[in-house]
Amino acid sequence: MSTAITKALFARLSGTESLGGGAGASQTTLASLLATDPDTGLPAIYLGNKNTAQVRDTNGSAHPILPCITFRPSGGSTDRRFIQDTGVVESVLYDFEFWEATPSGTRITDIAECVECLLDSRRRVVSGLTLESGKVLAFQAFSPLSVLYDTDLHAWVGMIRYEFLEVRY
Repeated sequence: MSTAITKALFARLSGTESLGGGAGASQTTLASLLATDPDTGLPAIYLGNKNTAQVRDTNGSAHPILPCITFRPSGGSTDRRFIQDTGVVESVLYDFEFWEATPSGTRITDIAECVECLLDSRRRVVSGLTLESGKVLAFQAFSPLSVLYDTDLHAWVGMIRYEFLEVRY
C-alpha cells in the first residue's frame, strides 16, 4: 500500500492540489460543504476515523468537527502479472466516511458527488492522481454510497469505498 496515494488523496480533496475546470469547481464546492480544520485552515479532511476529526475545548472535552471527511486505506493485493513490463501493480482500496449533523443528512450526497468528480476516473472530470513515485492508472468507486445515522454522535455518516490501481517503479 502506498503512502503516495494517501498524500495525493489529501491534496486533491483539500484543494492543495491545484485543479482547473470542473475538477477545480468540485474542489471549491467540496470546501464550502465542509467545516474548516482549526489547526490547518483547510477543509476538514482527515486520515483516520471519526475520532481523528475532533477538537478539544478549553475544558479538555473533545467535540467532533462536522461536517468532515475521514478516509483510510482498507486493503489491497499486489498483481504480479505485469511486474516485468511496468513495475509493481497494486489494487488499493480506501474507505471514506462523510460526516454531517444536519437533521436531514442531505449534505452527504452533495459531498459524495464532489468526491466522485474528484476520485472516479470514469466521470472524466479529472486526470490521474499525482504521485511522488509511480502513477495511478485508474480509480473508481468500489461500492455504492451507504448512509447511516450515528445515535451516539447525533450525526449522519455516508460510507463508500474507492479502488485505485497503482503502478510503482
